[in-house]
Amino acid sequence: MKTTFFFRLILRSFFVSLFLFFLVGLGQSFAQCPPNIDFENGDLTGWETLISGDAACVSGNPGTSISGSCSLPPSSTNILSSLTACLSLGMNTQIQTNTRVVVVPNPNVPAIDPYSGLPVVCPTMLNANNFSLKLGNEEVNDSAESVRIQFVVTNRISLTYRYAAVMSNPQTGHDFCTQPRLEFNIYDLGPVGNPYPNKIKDTCSSIFIPTPDANNLPAGWFASPVLFAGDPVSCSNWIPLTINLVSLLNHNIEIEFTTGDCSLGGHFGYAYIDIECNKFEIITKYCPGDTSATLYAPKGFANYIWDTLNTGAPAIAVGQDSIYISHPHDSLIYRVTIFPSTSNCAVDIYDTLRPVPKPTADFLLNPIPGCVGYPVNFIDTSKSNYKWSTVNHWNWVFGDKGTGLLDSSHLRFPSHTYNKPGTYYTLLTVKTDFQCLSDLKIKPIVVEQPNIILLDSVHPCYNSAYHLGFFSNDTIVGAHWYLKNNIGNLSCNDCFDPLYTTGQNNMVYVFYTDKHGCTNTDSIKIDLVDCPELVVPSAFSPNADGANDYFFILNRKFVTLNKFEVYNRWGEMLYSTTDLLAKGWDGTYKGKPQPQDVYVFQVVATDVNGNVKTLKGNVTLLR
Repeated sequence: MKTTFFFRLILRSFFVSLFLFFLVGLGQSFAQCPPNIDFENGDLTGWETLISGDAACVSGNPGTSISGSCSLPPSSTNILSSLTACLSLGMNTQIQTNTRVVVVPNPNVPAIDPYSGLPVVCPTMLNANNFSLKLGNEEVNDSAESVRIQFVVTNRISLTYRYAAVMSNPQTGHDFCTQPRLEFNIYDLGPVGNPYPNKIKDTCSSIFIPTPDANNLPAGWFASPVLFAGDPVSCSNWIPLTINLVSLLNHNIEIEFTTGDCSLGGHFGYAYIDIECNKFEIITKYCPGDTSATLYAPKGFANYIWDTLNTGAPAIAVGQDSIYISHPHDSLIYRVTIFPSTSNCAVDIYDTLRPVPKPTADFLLNPIPGCVGYPVNFIDTSKSNYKWSTVNHWNWVFGDKGTGLLDSSHLRFPSHTYNKPGTYYTLLTVKTDFQCLSDLKIKPIVVEQPNIILLDSVHPCYNSAYHLGFFSNDTIVGAHWYLKNNIGNLSCNDCFDPLYTTGQNNMVYVFYTDKHGCTNTDSIKIDLVDCPELVVPSAFSPNADGANDYFFILNRKFVTLNKFEVYNRWGEMLYSTTDLLAKGWDGTYKGKPQPQDVYVFQVVATDVNGNVKTLKGNVTLLR
């Protein structure tokens, strides 16, 4: 019984933990995005990797693959395209022997970049951001690295990628193309089922990023406090860029990221890259009852123009990716025109202003019912009801008055221990990161404590066996008995009514469990007594000499005398009493002395433990 009980407790805790783990792992799927597009598998599954340079390519390098002195970025030609002998690592592969192409965190890569001081995993991604890609490294290999992935655009999505670049900055003798550089390219491979003969570069989304002028760094860039071979190192913060893939709906596309060192062999370039896939929409921050609203366009574009439709009003905001509306009018349609680079690439997004749905507060309880003295786990199952917001604030009241601050919590999965049985009412409200407040959710929780009826103390006889049973309802399913100081012996430890034998006073404890797993304890005090035995003389002589003149029980340590009777050989009762203090039979009947003879007696008495003892036999009357 004990083993079964503790196994049940362990098993219940395991399933609670497993259930919590399952709930925490649930995420919101904002868009139908390619698997591992954000490297959140922790590897390069789905990506193809190309590396070039002295160590991996036998015919040239990215620097020598670009001919001529270019003053403009070669945005139409990938810097790896002419390297026919570059090593392709194929799909589902990650380079493990170096740090040229690696998903971080990785034991070969510090958590903080040594030049920029920035975290190597992007800290500003809205969704999961446990991993980033490090493309290239700080070694001078006159080499380049590239990763690419192909997939079908199945719905209106955008990819926001953030990069943190680190470039050793040449001071003189380098043209545009021979500097360390980054390149982000998007290729249209053609509609599903009708591929193009050659992939077409999307000039609106592709970008070439050379090493910036160290004396005139653009916005988002800064000089590293660490020099490399006496030259400055230019670093970028985590800069967002967004790719609109709506125009490529139902097309196969290829995304390619490339980094390259200085082609003259003296400077390095590398970058950390993280990607977030979302629907290409306006995000509305406007809760029911709010007197203001904020609209957010996808981040990372070159320019924005906001206006309202059918109002004739001019543009209400230019150059910002969000607008604040102090007195919103529901059902008004807002439009934002987004410019990735030039006006030829502009795209419009529309949204009707209306309050977003309230979040829904809800939760589960485990275990049900709760048990006194054991934690009740409150498992949040609240929903945001708006795909762009998440529930991030919880306000719990457990209904356990008198516990002060312990009666509330702001954790998502709190627990509370109730110390008295009863029905309690738990209250929960939640808010989203948009500060939208839910309605109040109230649920009752029944907290149980099993009880048994067990005497406070008993008075068994020395060295006699005593039943320690208790009375209970049918909910008790297990009991375990313990002896203080291990004094005495129990016939069983895990039964409901063991026999206890002891020669010393002691305490006995019982730990019991009901069918819901709730437990309680009780105890019984064992006070031993000297239990009397019924003893009578075998003969007496009522001759008034003061010795053996009366016939009675010799041990009077009984609680009651139920019966003391004497009969002659013809069955006639000559004497009867229930008085423990009586002298006994004096050998007379109705005042007349009875003759010397053998008489029959019967004695019934009750001791301190309620034990009824009976003695029958013969006594000789002597004259």
